[in-house]
Amino acid sequence: MVSSKINKDINFVETKTIDPEDNGYHSSLYEMYIHDKPITIALGKQKYTFSSKHVLYYPIYLVVNQKIKAQIGVYEIQSSRSLNVLDNEGDIDLTKFGEPLLYSFVNSKFIEKILSIPVGMDKKEKVEKKEKTDEIVEIDEIDVDENDVMKLKIPQGEMSKEFEKTVKNSKDGIFEIDKHMKQPISLKEETEEDSNKIKLKDFKKSIANKWIENFFKNHHYNIVTNDGEGDCFFYVIRDAFRQIGYNTTVPKLRAALAKELTDDVYQEHRNLYLGFQNEIREHDNDIAEIKKTNAEYKKRMKKLEDKNDEERLIKETNKLADEYKKVFQKKKETLKLQEEYVGYMKDIVSIDKYRAYIQTSNFWADAWAISTLERLLNVKFIIFSEESFKSGDFDGVLNCGDFNKNLEELGTFSPNYYIMTVYGNNHYELLSYYHKRILNFNEIPYDVKVLAVNKCLEKNAGQYYLIQDFRNFKSKLGMDPDLGKKLDEEDEDSDLYDSKVIFMFHSKSDNSPKPGAGSGEKIPKTKVQEYVTLSEIDNWRKKLDDSWGGGIFELDKHKWMSVEHYIQAAKYKKGFPDFYLLFSLDSDSEISKDPSLAKIAGEGGKKNNKTLRPKEVKIDADYHLGRFEEERERAVSAKFSQNEDLKQMLLLTKNALLMEFIRRNPPKKDIILMGVRRTIAK
Repeated sequence: MVSSKINKDINFVETKTIDPEDNGYHSSLYEMYIHDKPITIALGKQKYTFSSKHVLYYPIYLVVNQKIKAQIGVYEIQSSRSLNVLDNEGDIDLTKFGEPLLYSFVNSKFIEKILSIPVGMDKKEKVEKKEKTDEIVEIDEIDVDENDVMKLKIPQGEMSKEFEKTVKNSKDGIFEIDKHMKQPISLKEETEEDSNKIKLKDFKKSIANKWIENFFKNHHYNIVTNDGEGDCFFYVIRDAFRQIGYNTTVPKLRAALAKELTDDVYQEHRNLYLGFQNEIREHDNDIAEIKKTNAEYKKRMKKLEDKNDEERLIKETNKLADEYKKVFQKKKETLKLQEEYVGYMKDIVSIDKYRAYIQTSNFWADAWAISTLERLLNVKFIIFSEESFKSGDFDGVLNCGDFNKNLEELGTFSPNYYIMTVYGNNHYELLSYYHKRILNFNEIPYDVKVLAVNKCLEKNAGQYYLIQDFRNFKSKLGMDPDLGKKLDEEDEDSDLYDSKVIFMFHSKSDNSPKPGAGSGEKIPKTKVQEYVTLSEIDNWRKKLDDSWGGGIFELDKHKWMSVEHYIQAAKYKKGFPDFYLLFSLDSDSEISKDPSLAKIAGEGGKKNNKTLRPKEVKIDADYHLGRFEEERERAVSAKFSQNEDLKQMLLLTKNALLMEFIRRNPPKKDIILMGVRRTIAK
């Protein structure tokens, strides 16, 4: 680590590798002296990692013969001065920075080795002024051997040879079976009684527990760590199967997956990448215009003599700086989404190159890869989201996964094994139970089965519905297994939505999944670009819910904190108007300021033995005879028509099918919400 000189709480991670955001970036070259050695450097893009602490920085790359050799440090600057580092040509002026923060490994010996400078050559005085050359270097041009940690180029042909070799020498080209491997002891099928005993007698909540232990209230879950990087999901598979004597490697798994790539899948990813590139190009054009205007302002500032004119120009400059930050932030978010959706595709212009790319660690397992590997290996991955747990969205912790087209056409899925995995911070890790890393259906913990039934055997909720064992388990619980039957493509309300795009929401929805990537959601790759703007809105799923309290509206000449407040109040509007008014913000009551209290008061009437609704207060007789739908539609319409930000957010869901998640019940199509969307769009 190297510490910031601007903010002592900031530490920069030392690395020799190129920052992923700098791949393909064009940078001017600069000449300077480090440890009395003349060197050439290039700068990466401006980084906003510590912008909340008012510090921006640029990675410094050592360049030799137009090739990047290593990242050697950073230039940092206060965010308020970010526009001042540009010269008249819009390039970075290094004289506007302080001394560079060099990484600890950047000593004289390191520089000599990189530059191949003989020890004992004449030394020159270190100079303060760094001069920019007229040359431009492309950041992802990097001169390394095939084993170098900074290698970015995609290997040509090597993986296909590996694949041929594995097909020839191992079962199905994926596994080599160790027949002498001692099999782990089978776990007995767990019952509800067993599960309750573990929670009540064995479990102790502690900050030392892993998050998954606290979620299930069970100490028998264990997270098996791996080396990570882009291979983490493949390590999960390798380490799980190894326990039963099925040995494989990451290259074998990647080769098998690459063989499954179709042109349709490649084209979906490629077109999505190009869509993001167009958006990035627009941001770059905006940035170029800002730089040009900034250069003009600098020239005008030098000529101004009137103080009032100078103050006006300073205000304009500040506005320009704010716009600069906004555009850079938008570009940063677009680059992040591009990486999450499609990864690196800059030089991948054919299906063969994409197939080769899949066989490198730069390709991270996405929804297509996971569902394809499930079919190939005849295994079901049970995925738990750490982000959902941390955000309090406990209903979203289990990720139901995507439908696989081939399995969907078969209409059935009978996995031989189940592998549990946890996902957090873009990293997958294997999850064992009683140290068992790969399970059959009977060995799956009771609570996991119930969680899957509650969440993933609902309409359009992934491949669990196709698994007969889960359907049978659902029947044993006294539930109709066909409640999870896939939604019909056409119905009387189909003009309100496109059933190919589904968004799920509820009051505690996790904010982290991308649109279409949340539990129970789906979106074709061809439509992803249409909805990416939604991801820029914090808690957009929660804001769709009736309980959202951040959109005050007026209805019946009273103000309401949420739709939930109004629909609970409307139950008593005719018969008990005084109680009805307690739900309005005009009353300034506790109930009027808390959606959860409003729901309790409107439905149950008590909280912690405290009566919120008197016994004599009864629901209006006509409320459940059709008036409920009418009142809710009025409230939903008022909420989204009177709050411009919420209106624009709802319109950004375009024609998606909006589903309300209801625990232990099938999700519900929100026809009223989608009807309001259509109305306000006119």
